[in-house]
Amino acid sequence: MVTANALLNGKLLGVSTAEGVIQGTDHWLYYKDSLEDYQGTALLSDRSLFNIAHSLSMMQEDLKNKGVDFLFTVAPNKNSLYGEHMPYYYKMKVTKENNLARLKPVLEKEGVAYADLYDVFKAQEEVLYHQRDSHWNNKGAALAADTLLEALGKEHVSYEGEPYQEKEDFEGDLDKMLYPLAMTPEKQFYFDRQPTYACVGEVESNFDPRITTVNPVKAGSLVMYRDSFGNAILPFMADAYASAY
Repeated sequence: MVTANALLNGKLLGVSTAEGVIQGTDHWLYYKDSLEDYQGTALLSDRSLFNIAHSLSMMQEDLKNKGVDFLFTVAPNKNSLYGEHMPYYYKMKVTKENNLARLKPVLEKEGVAYADLYDVFKAQEEVLYHQRDSHWNNKGAALAADTLLEALGKEHVSYEGEPYQEKEDFEGDLDKMLYPLAMTPEKQFYFDRQPTYACVGEVESNFDPRITTVNPVKAGSLVMYRDSFGNAILPFMADAYASAY
């Protein structure tokens, strides 16, 4: 009944019955927790922005003293890149600046090494996020990893131009929240190139909170703190280092 009600409202009325999901146009779904940032209705205070940047700056300085390179990045919210599919009644914005746009100059002022994924993705003609998931697809993950590794000055394989296979087998997190028994598989990209790293110990999936990898044909080590966007990036980052955590 839950799925049937969601289908009735979503397909016929164009509205979402799931608390955390926004029903967009052309089959697009968005994570509702990003709405306040999208509309600019609950922005961080200037003090909060400074606290974030200054804390990162202190972490960076401490690691520098230990001979460790530091890099910070933020995965852009889906509606900040592809907002054209947001419902018309959510498109009224208090300000065009979101928290990320306001944080960037503060990071620069504090001297934090920052990789700007928003500008990189915004410059791409191809859509690199899933329609019915809140995250990027494998092409987007490869682009993000390439950007981070270049910023770190790490030798790596760029997946730009690498051959891949397309399969309509990906089920999105937002789709699952909205239509748990009637999800619509969408396109995912699978690169032909095989990774050279291996996981240490038993790993159920890239969603595991702690994962250690080794790669006998690469050099260097990586410690990566990640959110859910990091799950798709993990294979590309792990493949560039002898050990990664």
